[in-house]
Amino acid sequence: RNHHSVLSMSVGSRRSAQDLIEDFERKIIIEALKRSDGNITQAAQELSYTRPYLHRKMKRLNINS
Repeated sequence: RNHHSVLSMSVGSRRSAQDLIEDFERKIIIEALKRSDGNITQAAQELSYTRPYLHRKMKRLNINS
């Protein structure tokens, strides 16, 4: 059994761990925004973020509100 399959996939696609983390963060933030109909305050509460923190994350991850 190959225990390195996930690592191999990551290395093979030349994506850094940081890229994968940012993709995951982007996905959960976008999903929370969809569930809250774009309401940043509600999305932040759902994610247990403060509103300013969510705003900074959105800016860094190029998510438009």
